[in-house]
Amino acid sequence: MTFNPTYTITPRMARQLAGIDHTAGFLNAVRLKPDWIAELRRQVQVKDALASVQLEGSSLTLKQAFDLAKDLQGDNNGDLRESEREFLNYLRTFDAIEGFHNNRGACLTKG
Repeated sequence: MTFNPTYTITPRMARQLAGIDHTAGFLNAVRLKPDWIAELRRQVQVKDALASVQLEGSSLTLKQAFDLAKDLQGDNNGDLRESEREFLNYLRTFDAIEGFHNNRGACLTKG
């Protein structure tokens, strides 16, 4: 026995389905530049790391977090507060994990 549902597509439903189809087509056609993707990824990482250290009681602000992230490569860890070092360690960890992204043979070990 085959189930044959009974339904009617209203004009409103047809417009909504057409809108969804149009939006899906647009999203499939859009290509983001690699540098935009990298910048968006970094913004998410900074906000994620900041939220994590704030859960631990850090008073680090969003502006301070972005400023620290810009200077991540600098070797000024001696001049940083503990919460700032912890924040930068989160970012370094994100970078390290991303480095494993395309390396299927990578193996993490306890060091």
